[in-house]
Amino acid sequence: MSNAYVSALWGADYLLTCANAGFARVNLHGGGWFLHSGSHWTESLDRNTSLVLWNAICESISGFDMYDCKIDQASNLATYFGKRGKQSLLALINKDQKDIVVDLPDPLRQHKVKTEMRLTGPSLNALSGTTLAERKSSVRASVMVPAYSATLLKWQ
Repeated sequence: MSNAYVSALWGADYLLTCANAGFARVNLHGGGWFLHSGSHWTESLDRNTSLVLWNAICESISGFDMYDCKIDQASNLATYFGKRGKQSLLALINKDQKDIVVDLPDPLRQHKVKTEMRLTGPSLNALSGTTLAERKSSVRASVMVPAYSATLLKWQ
């Protein structure tokens, strides 16, 4: 595990894969524990950049039931879908060197995206400049996911 941006991006994908598979706990060697008790992910021990970002992502998916989601099979895009009551989320992780435009499935187009969270970094080996920012979303029918980044969309 490192503080490089690639570790934050890989970790986001890994934690979402584990949540989707119903894992109860994830141990990341050299860093810390992410625990899932019922519907709540938390991070403990180390506070390096990657772990702080992973914790924020875990908090964002806390309490969501995760489901298989296949949207774009032609690119190196990982997709995760979750539901919590009337809320929905869609996590998109672009592991490709080019930007990807994702057309949202019809059922998701029926409601306005409330928030958009984006994980970005200046380069995969960057040790600084990595951001995880949340904002009101303007996404309607499609979303552009920049190369080597993650986007989390939430509907209410």
